[in-house]
Amino acid sequence: MARARGVGRVAGEADIQELLADNRLVALTDTQYYHLQEMDYSVPYLTPDAAALLRLLGERLHEKLAEHDLPQYRYVISSGLRTGDNQRALRRINPNATSGVSSHEFGTTLDIVYHKYRYGALPEDRLPDTPYPFLNDRLEMLRVQAYDALGMRYWQELQGLLGRVLIELQEEGKVLVILERGQPVFHITVADDF
Repeated sequence: MARARGVGRVAGEADIQELLADNRLVALTDTQYYHLQEMDYSVPYLTPDAAALLRLLGERLHEKLAEHDLPQYRYVISSGLRTGDNQRALRRINPNATSGVSSHEFGTTLDIVYHKYRYGALPEDRLPDTPYPFLNDRLEMLRVQAYDALGMRYWQELQGLLGRVLIELQEEGKVLVILERGQPVFHITVADDF
């Protein structure tokens, strides 16, 4: 699926820049739906269809969270596009990394960590200002940290909701999902046009 829907194997930075210029790859940044973890063995670029899938996944996850009257947590992306060199370097430290061609090399595949969630602080959820202006930002930071801590404590429940959304998307033919062994991630490849 990655070969069929992807941009071809990405060899290095020159390929990435050319694909970005041609709009065949797009850069990922944190959104209201997901947070990008620091990536050591990949770069935050995907095909436009894969990036659109991330938005749909986030929208549906937020719907499920709202149905359960839960905060709007963001899922965490740990891996995106890899070059062959990235894949070889990862293989040295991660026995799960394929020794052949990885689906990550085509811009259609990413990994979502299923035991980490970040609170998506919305402006309307901000605490009311106190009579002590110097405390307002500090209190807001503590509120977000408290929700992040709750997300870490209840990650299995959040994983269940995210997993249900992924199952639905897979049943609709929009995505292929693998629950990796040895790594706490959903390995996801886009399978449809968006």
